[in-house]
Amino acid sequence: MLSVLTALGPDVADHFAETVESVVAQRLPAGVELEWIVCVDGPPGVIDLELPDDPRITVVHSGRPGGPGLCRNVAATRSTGSVLRNLDADDVLLPGALAADVRTLSDPRYGWCTSEALDLLPDGTTRAFATGGRDRDIARGEIVEQWRRSETLDVHVCTLAVRRRLFWAAGGYTALPRSEDVALLARLSAQCVGRHRSEPGLLYRKWPGQITAVDRDESNRAVRESITAALSS
Repeated sequence: MLSVLTALGPDVADHFAETVESVVAQRLPAGVELEWIVCVDGPPGVIDLELPDDPRITVVHSGRPGGPGLCRNVAATRSTGSVLRNLDADDVLLPGALAADVRTLSDPRYGWCTSEALDLLPDGTTRAFATGGRDRDIARGEIVEQWRRSETLDVHVCTLAVRRRLFWAAGGYTALPRSEDVALLARLSAQCVGRHRSEPGLLYRKWPGQITAVDRDESNRAVRESITAALSS
């Protein structure tokens, strides 16, 4: 079983229909099943959801608003897959993305994987995301060192797929106001080797309301420095 985890807040609900289409269209290798856990950020009724009648989709609620990290963790507790795959509610999976995750993590050398992504611009065009760009192993601690030096990684954290056991061993998504996904990836990197694929698996939507469009403040840098220092010691 591969479990896709999505945090859905009112701020991204307008883009969610395209995300739904991209998940439902995924095809996995024979013998592998898909489940999609969508966690709404808040109590029932906060978002008017229109979803296809698909038994693979489960909707849960966080109860009180807590942001994407909390919602992904709640979704993970309701999942059953041996592999957990993040998907933001405003992004779009490209065909074959989940099957590629399954194939990558069938290799026991890797605890997690990422892929290239394309920026999806407001006018519908795409552009390459500036990452490492090649198929490669990511050594233990490499993401920690990258994040220590800069806010920007050379892998796209929104494409993360990880073994369930390692996800919980790392504590799940960090309780931070931002960079909760990068902090998780850094902790995973401190534990085990990852794999990056050069074939794009995601359209990463760029729009003014996204969290990463907001200017980073000094407190976020302090958090980054504290976490990377601890993981490097």
